[in-house]
Amino acid sequence: MADLRAGRAERARPRNPRGTPEDAAAWSGTDHSFTLQAVMQLTEATGGLKNSVESLSDQIRQQERTIRWMARVLWMAGGALLVLTPMAGWLIKHRFDEILSVLTKGGG
Repeated sequence: MADLRAGRAERARPRNPRGTPEDAAAWSGTDHSFTLQAVMQLTEATGGLKNSVESLSDQIRQQERTIRWMARVLWMAGGALLVLTPMAGWLIKHRFDEILSVLTKGGG
């Protein structure tokens, strides 16, 4: 009966969660090489991410400048159309009157 209880107690005891070492005593409290290595890798990865973010920020700034330049060009083109369209209309009308007068004088 005692053997049966010992077997149940062993089965009921929680097992080590996944990823923990089986013999925790092998891990010394003064050896921080694993932690140091992990921190160095994280620092390196963070530095790479920081560089990537800065690069993307620079690209966004450049695109913003380009878009502002395009907007200025479009505004200037629109302003030029507003000024030049009536002038072109007047010139076309003026030339049309000259052409019409030449045609009517020559034909008749």
